[in-house]
Amino acid sequence: MPNTSPALARFRTAFFGEIDHYLAWHDGYEADTTTLDALTPAERAAAEQELLAALQAPRTDPRVIIGLGHLRSRAALPLLHDYLPHAGAYVLAALAQIDAAAVDWPRLDALLRSEASPYQLLDMLMGLRQYFGLAQLPPYVPATVLALLIHPEYLVRYHALAALRTWYHLPAPASSAPRADHIFGLICSDQSADQHREAQRLIREQLRARGNAG
Repeated sequence: MPNTSPALARFRTAFFGEIDHYLAWHDGYEADTTTLDALTPAERAAAEQELLAALQAPRTDPRVIIGLGHLRSRAALPLLHDYLPHAGAYVLAALAQIDAAAVDWPRLDALLRSEASPYQLLDMLMGLRQYFGLAQLPPYVPATVLALLIHPEYLVRYHALAALRTWYHLPAPASSAPRADHIFGLICSDQSADQHREAQRLIREQLRARGNAG
């Protein structure tokens, strides 16, 4: 990278400097976006190009995605969609910042329906729940999430349930009283597909009671 202004140097340290990647993976990646705010327009354009190049490199990390989201880089939209399977929650956060209406929903829905790993699925589910409201989603995405209530992996079922309850404002006991949550109890076991289907049925009933198709 060229050696230019102190402001660009601070940006490069924040987004490309050495970090403990294990701790960042465990606790969540962070980047000092104020270093982007401190750049001149020309420097911001240069920073955007460096971040775009980094996103296409064989090895990168979510700080690059955070930066492109903060810059609201429309040029990053195709690359970010390509990166959905690798860092779903970070990508969805960036897409929501750039333009929520520009999300390729059929592509994301296909990923949710694919044989993606449980980690990939729960990562996308967390991003969808945190960064998008029901009004921003096409109807088939919540329907796909409802189908994930019978996924073989517990964490996928858990995050699917959490997303549906958030979007539709469905009733749920307080987190301090998990034993009172019948539907949560049904999805907890990895051994009973019948219980998972019953949980799905009960959620459908709640949706219909609130005037949703389910």
